[in-house]
Amino acid sequence: MTVNLRWLSWLVLGLGLTLCFYLSPSYFVTAEPVTVDLDARKTLVARLYTPRSIAPPYPVAILTHGIHNNKAMMAPLAVELARQGIAAIALDFGGFGESYNLSPSQRSIEALESSTLADTRAILKFVRSNPDRFDLDYIMVGGHSLGGATALNLAIQEPDIRATAILSIHGNATPNLPPNLFVGVGLYEQLNPVSGARSMLQQATDNPNPPCTSVDLVCGEFGDGTARQLVVSPTADHVIAPYDPALIDAVVRWMLRSSNRSPVSLPLSRVSPGFLLGLLLTFFGGIATGTGIFLRSSRPLSPLAKGLWRYCVTGLMAVLMLWIWGIAAREGSEVRSASNTLIFCYGLQLCSNAVLAQPTQVRSKLQVFALYIISIFIAFLLPALLCGLGELLPHPANLRFLPQFIAQWVAFITYNYAAALKAILFVSYSIDLQPSAAFVLLVFLESIFPSALLHSIESAFQWSLSKLRRPWRLTGIGRLSRRTAVVVISLIGVFGIVLYWRSIDGLLPLALSQLGRTLQTITLWLVLPLGFLVFLWRSNGFRQLERRAFNHL
Repeated sequence: MTVNLRWLSWLVLGLGLTLCFYLSPSYFVTAEPVTVDLDARKTLVARLYTPRSIAPPYPVAILTHGIHNNKAMMAPLAVELARQGIAAIALDFGGFGESYNLSPSQRSIEALESSTLADTRAILKFVRSNPDRFDLDYIMVGGHSLGGATALNLAIQEPDIRATAILSIHGNATPNLPPNLFVGVGLYEQLNPVSGARSMLQQATDNPNPPCTSVDLVCGEFGDGTARQLVVSPTADHVIAPYDPALIDAVVRWMLRSSNRSPVSLPLSRVSPGFLLGLLLTFFGGIATGTGIFLRSSRPLSPLAKGLWRYCVTGLMAVLMLWIWGIAAREGSEVRSASNTLIFCYGLQLCSNAVLAQPTQVRSKLQVFALYIISIFIAFLLPALLCGLGELLPHPANLRFLPQFIAQWVAFITYNYAAALKAILFVSYSIDLQPSAAFVLLVFLESIFPSALLHSIESAFQWSLSKLRRPWRLTGIGRLSRRTAVVVISLIGVFGIVLYWRSIDGLLPLALSQLGRTLQTITLWLVLPLGFLVFLWRSNGFRQLERRAFNHL
């Protein structure tokens, strides 16, 4: 059956716009940028979400993101909290997003543990300095991964923190500290397994078999800060945990109970996930629809006119981007929407130039592109599925949630890395609009040399694929010369001396444990997916699918 790409693109765009219209957070929540100066050269950038239907002061939650990400990761949870009457502040740590820069030496895990704690404490100070907006009796913290560890440390050190919610991380806790502890983890967690979260709950309840392992059961009391709960979501892994509706729902309920509030509206967490899906569908549907319009406009033209039309299209998109940038710079408002529009225009420019350059191969190349994208998604989904086996085997009932997990994973992973890419393309997009030098260069090159970038990427990929598919042959190893043998033996001797001294001072076990975890992470996140792709792309079956896709068979 042949799919009508034109009607499919319109359908995707229409569905995306419908979801965005009916599930827009702006109906329920007001969002505004916040800046906090640490010193003359360091500024934190955050986003504050407050409920529209409730007057201040509000209970407030400080939300912290994971490593290699930014405040957009915590936006879905922030929106759902604000929808229920709890203000939420999602911040960019220093070195991430729009906040101040860090040098390479300041990006180690040890250095980040210190800087992120200082950043979060600065936001806490901002909250305390605004008692007219925030109810200082109900200050809560939550975070994901690195941000979860930071939230945990802050809650232990600051006595006025009312509740703590951590996702995809575990650490040390006592029956009293941190107060009202919620631990959320995905069943398919890759970095901090469910067993570690269970051990933390045992430690936090002083009970080897704590019963509070579902949203319906709580250990301890919220009034004295001893409440504890662990929720394992069957539809999340490490990366998508902050976007998972089940975990968002559980965190919102936890913070509502910690602040003595009742839900304002139900269901709790169905706005943000649906809105994110709407954004993705609108983006891709809009690019497909716009590209189709440009392509159909060129069909009645002569070959010379088609070439001129390509330059008209790419020039039009460049002028449109300059116009949007100018308006945002002049007005100084809605710059966040302007940054999203600029990214959309650049995507439309890229795809339109590529399609107009080779209009007869559009369907074939789309089919081949889809084939490779699906294989890449499968490859990087495999580690999560493998990590989930330890929980699925003793609890096979969770298999019924597997289709939902896969669908969520594809959508939320796409959004997650799109948000990370946006932070690369724009130095600032909250207070003012500052595209990065990389984005300006990309737009300039695409405007001057239409489709050159995608053509170069395609050529490089085809060349790499041809090398990958060559037959593998083992070659012999030549004899070592005497000089080379002496060098090798000397290096082995030096290495042995270093190992001996490290074993004496106690650093060797620590280094080996960190090395083992590092190797495990690299194997899980890189070696396994790449190995799968190498095996798949070299296989005859995949080559046959590729040929069928390209030849419309």
